[in-house]
Amino acid sequence: MPSMNWYHDDIFDNLGAFWTGSEVHVGNSKTEVVPAQTKFWSISGMASAYYVGSETQPETSWQASYTLINRTGNIFPDYTDSWSHKKASDGLRTDWNKVTNPVNWDNNTRGTAISQYINLYGNPKWDWSNYQIHHIQPRAYGGTNDISNLIPIPASQHSLITSWFNGY
Repeated sequence: MPSMNWYHDDIFDNLGAFWTGSEVHVGNSKTEVVPAQTKFWSISGMASAYYVGSETQPETSWQASYTLINRTGNIFPDYTDSWSHKKASDGLRTDWNKVTNPVNWDNNTRGTAISQYINLYGNPKWDWSNYQIHHIQPRAYGGTNDISNLIPIPASQHSLITSWFNGY
């Protein structure tokens, strides 16, 4: 019996869409409607095919890796810092709440973050004016200016991530 199951990170509901009997045919699809929420989603499936007059074909199954999707249905942009190999997705969670007083960020804290990055990873000799410092846990959601929460990202990539959080 072919099936497709969607799971998300904190309750692991089997939302599933199942096909049986006459529903199984090329081009058939089903849709499962779920509440709009930011979650790590994974899709998995299993299929067994039976042919009239022959033996059962081997079962096929698959499991996709977890993908972070916001409540508007957008996948989190993939970015890895080429120098430190740190990922913009490292440490992301789906249970952050907005805070009323985010930590301050200005040119002084930016300069401190760049100095800490160079001390920790070495100097990549970049033109830092082409990079923005991204807060992995955004300040609006309680993120700090600690170097473990920061990653330099080219401005064009940073705008993709920032806009993704508009749908968080």
